[in-house]
Amino acid sequence: MTRPRLGPWFRDERDPYDGLVASAVDRLGRNVVDCLNTGCRMRDEKKLLVTYGHDGP
Repeated sequence: MTRPRLGPWFRDERDPYDGLVASAVDRLGRNVVDCLNTGCRMRDEKKLLVTYGHDGP
C-alpha cells in the first residue's frame, strides 16, 4: 500500500485494473512477505497475476 508506484493502484486512486504483470516473481515485492501479500491480495480480489521465469502457471 505504501509503495510509490504500485500503492495508488492498491488504494483505488487510479483507474480500475484486471491484474498485475511482472518480469519475475521477485519484482512483485521488496521481500518474501511483500510478494506473498501481493499474491494473496490479487487472489482475494480475483485479479490476474502473471510472472515470467518459472515452469507452470
